[in-house]
Formats: sequence, C-alpha cells, structure tokens
Amino acid sequence: QLDNNQFGGTIPVSYGNMSKLLK
Repeated sequence: QLDNNQFGGTIPVSYGNMSKLLK
C-alpha cells in the first residue's frame, strides 16, 4: 500500500503489488 501511495494513491493495490514484483 505504501508503494501505491508513492504512485499517487490512484493506482489499485493490486497494481502496486505487480509493480513491486517487476521492481
């Protein structure tokens, strides 16, 4: 969720999780 907030908080939590995996 914290990562999602960095993106702007508009992106869903699922997307934040996926981004973390890519990162």
